[in-house]
Amino acid sequence: MKFLLINIFVSKCTSKGLDPAYSSEIGPVVNDESIYTLLKKSIPVADSSLRVMTYNILADAFLESKTKPYTNFFPYCPKQFQERSYREPRIASEIHAHNPHIVCLQEVEGKTFANCLVPMLPDYSGHITVIKGKSKAGCALFYKTDEFEMMKYLSFPLPDLYNDDSLLPNLLQLGHKMKEQFPEIMKDIKIRPIMTQICVLQHKNSGKLVIVGNTHLFWNPEYHIVSLLHIHGMCTKIASIKESLGKSCSIVISGDMNSQTTSYVHSYLTNGSISKAETPLEHFLSQNVINPLKLTLARGEPNFTNYTAKFKDVIDYILL
Repeated sequence: MKFLLINIFVSKCTSKGLDPAYSSEIGPVVNDESIYTLLKKSIPVADSSLRVMTYNILADAFLESKTKPYTNFFPYCPKQFQERSYREPRIASEIHAHNPHIVCLQEVEGKTFANCLVPMLPDYSGHITVIKGKSKAGCALFYKTDEFEMMKYLSFPLPDLYNDDSLLPNLLQLGHKMKEQFPEIMKDIKIRPIMTQICVLQHKNSGKLVIVGNTHLFWNPEYHIVSLLHIHGMCTKIASIKESLGKSCSIVISGDMNSQTTSYVHSYLTNGSISKAETPLEHFLSQNVINPLKLTLARGEPNFTNYTAKFKDVIDYILL
């Protein structure tokens, strides 16, 4: 069974915004105890801290291929442990036990959201956005209602930000340049319906604003440039929202980026642009795809966030 290490990061709320601090309480907490016992267990959070969690919970749709011959992608995991009835309550218990203020989930199906997460997380308010297509899985974002009030919520396919009716001039101009110089890349961007969620939360006690972005980028190293342009669209949209608010606010970008630490996406998020400029395309990207946000990894580089029999690496991130 696919397992992603739960990334939990604590960031202290200060007058200057979010100050990164690492939480030593990280990792799976569900064991063979009863679910009801686990629901009573939660890791405390200091009063001055904000805890954020990102978790790809693995949609049922991706457990096996949907075309003949059918292939189970996780043959090393006994079938009974892959069943929805076994996994769902344990997922909710993991979330509850880690006690995050904000939860960003990926590969969430509508049934899981409505029948498991919402009823088992009564202290949270949640929103889901589903990818268009057969998989019917997408992203979900939850926040604690006693801590935050939702001020604004958006969900949309990232390719739409490059359309001719885009309200972001920088992306519209970039899209036109790409069409002229690298039309095949723009075609690939359009056919990958990557969804994103962006919300503006206001902390009830302090009145401080936090913009949260949650997404799940496309997995295929051959399309790493597409993923770069998708995450650039998300960051550009968040920067636009921040400017429109007209006041100081913190930013949290989280999700399954499907991008290793050597990728364009990682370089863009952590350094502001890609570091390579060896080909005409790379030179174009290094000059025209610049992150408008100054971000830092919330806890540095973990050893891995995905650990399966055939793949162990970092592909999930939380940035501030």
